Amino acid sequence: MEPRSRPSGKTYKCLRLPADGSPVERLDYTTISAIPKGYDSSFDIAADLRRYWHGDYLTRLMQSFCVGEHSLPALNGQYLIYYSTDPSQPANKTLLSMPALHDAIEKSTKGGEKFEERMFYRGDVFVVRLRDWEENTDFKCQHDDISLQLVEPLIQLLDKEFFTHNWVKKFLEHQRKMDEEMDKHLQKYHDHRDKMMSRLSPAQQENPDVKEFVDLLAAMALIGTKD
Repeated sequence: MEPRSRPSGKTYKCLRLPADGSPVERLDYTTISAIPKGYDSSFDIAADLRRYWHGDYLTRLMQSFCVGEHSLPALNGQYLIYYSTDPSQPANKTLLSMPALHDAIEKSTKGGEKFEERMFYRGDVFVVRLRDWEENTDFKCQHDDISLQLVEPLIQLLDKEFFTHNWVKKFLEHQRKMDEEMDKHLQKYHDHRDKMMSRLSPAQQENPDVKEFVDLLAAMALIGTKD
């Protein structure tokens, strides 16, 4: 199912860190709402990167990166990093060429780890910037441009504080484990819900109040359950 697109009408600038190692690009994008699936599905609006994305867009992953009290104040703010770990996509060479991350990977491999056995960012990686929450008057997620002047210092910061940190802490592996656990819980929820719904009459199944109550019972049934 494709995200239902409701464009914002305004264009913003994001960064693409190309998988093939070519120079980082600033790309135009608009925002959309009503995204049914994805790490950003809880936002009222999200970046529409579909025209740049390779592979299944609904499997995109995302992590927030916040910068505060930086020596370059213009860098302060919240960034959203979109990426994939799909093994059918190539390992991102732009990231592999980053000095701090390169050194961390080299240290890991010298310590006995095998790169091919670790999870890594695959395909293009995108960086989106959100407007400072203090500037929001309606308390909604608002996007902002990544200016040309911020590209180099932002890439250096992401190298040291984001990508290298995630490699050392094995964030991608932990993220996959958490996603697998969440999928198990969601499957149990749907199993409980379907079982209860099957015991109801057609009229009851169409009653909004009944369906809401069944949803609540299905969620409560997960409390205290063990794998």
